[in-house]
Amino acid sequence: MHAGLYMVAAIVMSNLDKVANKTNSEILDTFMLISYVAMLLVPGFIGNKLLDKKFKTQGYEFLESIQAEAPKAAIEKASDKFIEVLSTLNPSEFMVSKSILESEEVPFRFSGGNLNPMGLLSDPVKLYVPIDQKEKALLLLKQVEDFG
Repeated sequence: MHAGLYMVAAIVMSNLDKVANKTNSEILDTFMLISYVAMLLVPGFIGNKLLDKKFKTQGYEFLESIQAEAPKAAIEKASDKFIEVLSTLNPSEFMVSKSILESEEVPFRFSGGNLNPMGLLSDPVKLYVPIDQKEKALLLLKQVEDFG
């Protein structure tokens, strides 16, 4: 939705720019400059709030905030109590694995799993479980591997 609004705003701004060039209006030029700067700054100021809202509407729950220099460092900090037990590009394998862990009440986290425009995973989904649950999770996930 927000991308659509930006597209409409860009089209309107493009047309206003043509009018400003034809009329040599300094007021319109100033308005255009302020508008372009605002269009560049708004995502920076409210982008995280919009992303948070998107994840909440998709059913994700906020657990904690992690301060880190880069995304990989944040994942390492978050996963120091968790260990990776699965990395897959197969969405079915992920969903079955997730269901098995949920049914056996094994807590887990996951990262990745972004979809490309064709609806396919563009990066692997990684499942993490608490270190003390690693063996149990691996035995459960072996069932998925043996089944599929």
